[in-house]
Amino acid sequence: MKFLFDLGGVFFDWDPKHFFKNIFSSLDELDYFLTNVCNDEWNVQQDAGRTIKEAEEEI
Repeated sequence: MKFLFDLGGVFFDWDPKHFFKNIFSSLDELDYFLTNVCNDEWNVQQDAGRTIKEAEEEI
C-alpha cells in the first residue's frame, strides 16, 4: 500500500465548495454554511476527536 501526502495541494484541489455545491440552492447559503457552521474552527475540533454527534448538537 502506498500513501501520497499532498500538503501543498499539487495533486488534489480540496475546496469544500466543490463537495457542498449540490446541497445548497444558492451560493449565498453555501458561503454562510462554510463561514458560520463548517468553518476552520469546526474542522480543528473534529480533527481533535470531537464526535459528529457532539458537533451536530452544537448546531
